Amino acid sequence: IYDIGEVVDARVIKVRPDGKLDLSLRKEAHNEIEDDAKKIMEKLIKRGGTLPFTDKSQPSAIKSEFNMSKSAFKRAVGRLFKEGKITLSDDQIKKS
Repeated sequence: IYDIGEVVDARVIKVRPDGKLDLSLRKEAHNEIEDDAKKIMEKLIKRGGTLPFTDKSQPSAIKSEFNMSKSAFKRAVGRLFKEGKITLSDDQIKKS
């Protein structure tokens, strides 16, 4: 995704005992939910209001479709559900 020498913004997740850093290019989870929810809503609209994904979907399918982890997906779907923007069933997400 990135080229050698490219400048990116990242946050430090952990400093290892050997001095190396674990970095993340994503914001903290509570700051990332809004962008993830927006991404899901855009996909819903593009696909006619339904998506064949649930909290039981495979992590690899979620990563492939939305470029986010399953836990990030579940947080964003939970936000959309609480806001009344989507409904959930056993086999799909539907725009309200």
